Amino acid sequence: MAPLRTALRSFRHLYHRLSARGIPIVYDNSYRHSISGVPLDPLRGDKVLGALEEAGLLAAHLLSAPRPASLLNVLRVHTPEYLQAMQEPET
Repeated sequence: MAPLRTALRSFRHLYHRLSARGIPIVYDNSYRHSISGVPLDPLRGDKVLGALEEAGLLAAHLLSAPRPASLLNVLRVHTPEYLQAMQEPET
């Protein structure tokens, strides 16, 4: 029962954040692209933003363009060896 109670509490918290002030959303038109073999709609981001706006949950002042990640932040999730390998043409 505790996991369900925790999930409901989290949902209520998120709902109140969305309905009261909104949450920051990062989106850019460059996200509209298809990946061969991946069955995702390239306009899915636009559709989600449209649905949020229609529901009154999207505050325009909270929509922003993405910023490049700093090297420090990238190194938090990737090893230096992985980043080096990404620079190789065959990768």
